[in-house]
Amino acid sequence: MDQSTLNTLRDALHKHGFTNEVLIKGIAAEVFTETGFVLQAEMSYRNTPEARLRQLFGHRLTPYSDSQLAALKKNDVQFFDVIYGGQLGNTAPGDGFKYRGRGYNQITFKANYQNVGKSIGADLVNHPDLLLTVPVAAHALADFFKQTFSIAISNGSLRAKLGITSLSEINSPDLAVKTALQANAGFGKDITSPFFQAVLQKALAAFSKISFT
Repeated sequence: MDQSTLNTLRDALHKHGFTNEVLIKGIAAEVFTETGFVLQAEMSYRNTPEARLRQLFGHRLTPYSDSQLAALKKNDVQFFDVIYGGQLGNTAPGDGFKYRGRGYNQITFKANYQNVGKSIGADLVNHPDLLLTVPVAAHALADFFKQTFSIAISNGSLRAKLGITSLSEINSPDLAVKTALQANAGFGKDITSPFFQAVLQKALAAFSKISFT
């Protein structure tokens, strides 16, 4: 793991008000599972097997037979519109592709680009690739988690999903990683599924290797 990147992420989280070092490591471990700390846009799925796509995107692909899905995945713009269209501000054709995952934690959807961008002073709606630059991506990561946790605390999702009411209660690697995974996936998602459990184990392994200087 690149020490400079780890320290950059921790510094950004500190600047956005995070003080729980266990949670900060949990967020870093979640980032490792998403991008391995490499800044890149969400990759094409044209070479991904149909069964794997169904595992990743569930009901969004239910209307498609395997042959239809095989054809769909070859067109990136159409594919991303199917899996991300009509959600969280993605209303125009091509929005799914334009606002696909970017940044250290793969921020997705126009509404998230808009909300995070406004908060950190970056025009992510018109310039989404700013999330592929280190300073913007680091602050976007921190702000995304800050906003997500704030909402989850106020609406009770943090308590309902993880049995806690404040971030100060996070005092173990397991809880830190689960909290970070839940926040990034969305508190409406079920992280008890086999897919998320596999991600959890990967993140826990990363947590044990993370250290800051």
